[in-house]
Amino acid sequence: MNRRLVGRTVAVAVVVLAAAIGVVAVTRGGSSDDASTTTTTPATHHHDETTTAATVPTSSTRPPPPTDERTAPIGHPPPLPAGAADLHEGVDYQFLTYQPDDHTRPVAYDPCRPIHYVVNERTAPAGAMPILKQAIAEVSRATGLEFIDDGTTTERPVEKRVLYQPERYGKRWAPVLLAWSDQAELPLLTDDSFGSGGSYGVPVDDGARSLYVTGEVAFNGPTIETDAATFAPAQRESRMRAILMHYVAHVVGLTHTGDVRNILYHGHDGRATSWAPGDLAGLAAVGTGRCYPTV
Repeated sequence: MNRRLVGRTVAVAVVVLAAAIGVVAVTRGGSSDDASTTTTTPATHHHDETTTAATVPTSSTRPPPPTDERTAPIGHPPPLPAGAADLHEGVDYQFLTYQPDDHTRPVAYDPCRPIHYVVNERTAPAGAMPILKQAIAEVSRATGLEFIDDGTTTERPVEKRVLYQPERYGKRWAPVLLAWSDQAELPLLTDDSFGSGGSYGVPVDDGARSLYVTGEVAFNGPTIETDAATFAPAQRESRMRAILMHYVAHVVGLTHTGDVRNILYHGHDGRATSWAPGDLAGLAAVGTGRCYPTV
């Protein structure tokens, strides 16, 4: 059974209040994502297949400044393992999108505020929710970013998500949506794909930089459940956790690599179950963005 690990890394190219959504498709045992990016950065090695426009609010319809912004980063990435500091972006790990004014730095979340998320459990396999929490905790530890569970939602994944939904979530950026979905709801999730995910951003510093404010993942619940059933019970949990870690890592700003040891490997199928040095170096980098208390 040859599953495809579709990583629709929702890339952010925030220029003129528009966010480009890049679609990254990955095949177990090999990549099928060969088209170039349409972002405004020179990140042409990102394997974006299609793009569309996110519904990004104008300055008059953005939420007020966050109420949970701290004066300093909430956490910090842990020290990297020996040798990881010598790894290189673009080779050992890859950013989803780069800053407009610095093509060596990633677009990232504000580390001085928590990342809120909600979950749509519609097609979640039995026992998947605790495993998802574990996957989020692994990303949090590796980045220093804090995640807060805001509960469940009926919001469904779409290609053009609205980033500010005050009628549903109050006067704040919409929380990250982690939706258990299927092909009937999102055609991108074919019966041989595990899911898709990434983040959206808005321009800051008069357009010189970008900031992630929310994201979304659509997990293909039926396919993940079918895949898990092909493994012995002792392997199912670790395999599912690794697949979910892959997608949550897309949310915080990493895309695929060519290193088979990495959970962010473009053909990752859950067999690598812990972060490799390249993963850790990339996660540490996206965990050290700037703080923006007024955005």
